[in-house]
Amino acid sequence: PEKTKTIQTKKSTLKSDNKITTEGIHKTNETTIIDYKSYDIKIEKNDKDYNKLKKEIRNKRLQFYNAYKNKKVSLEEIGLEFEKYLVNTIIPHWYGMKWDYSGYSEVPNKGEVGCSYFVSNTLKHMGLNVNRYKLAQKGPIGEAKSIAIDSLLLIKYIDVKKFTSIKEDILQLKEGIYFVGLSSHVGYLLKRNEELFFIHSNYLGDINVTIELAGESAAFTESTDFIIAPLSTNQIFIESWLKNDEIEIYIN
Repeated sequence: PEKTKTIQTKKSTLKSDNKITTEGIHKTNETTIIDYKSYDIKIEKNDKDYNKLKKEIRNKRLQFYNAYKNKKVSLEEIGLEFEKYLVNTIIPHWYGMKWDYSGYSEVPNKGEVGCSYFVSNTLKHMGLNVNRYKLAQKGPIGEAKSIAIDSLLLIKYIDVKKFTSIKEDILQLKEGIYFVGLSSHVGYLLKRNEELFFIHSNYLGDINVTIELAGESAAFTESTDFIIAPLSTNQIFIESWLKNDEIEIYIN
């Protein structure tokens, strides 16, 4: 049976004691405890060999493509499967890997990985036809525009004074996984059960690949820019993944 995984983070600014604010999140004046299992988020990596998992996902992509061509499944349904495999199969192998500004290792938990390479690696390993080096070198805006494919789908908040001023707007996003480019950082924004999670190679705190509540992540909330590109809810992106279309890297 799968073990329930909880992660505790110190938060001295919380004022309420023993208050359950959201299902699966228990807050005291010192600690936030998140039961990720209640959000259907896996933290523990799969026991299977990582390369075998990548091969399985490639085979799944082909199965989804054939089903889509025969009109047996919709892009929306495939988007949900994409999200599931990315969040619960690929990414868990990367948790705990050390961050380094120049880190570009594509082997989970061997060497170091920067925030951009964490994203480009995991998308590449999902079977996305993208040059991981060129994507990672574009910076937050260039990465967002490349991944979104259609720049009109981007959601932008620029020169934000406080994250709390846009939190309610971001909570209106559909459930799913998104790329998010910040002032000088990138990662994944996951909306699950009306909660926002930030998955990234963190340059603060323990400086490693982690998942946090977006509203309690300093790397997220201290940004003044938020450029959000939909992934699992982006039918153009999902269709490109299915067809193995090469992702064109945005040119400034």
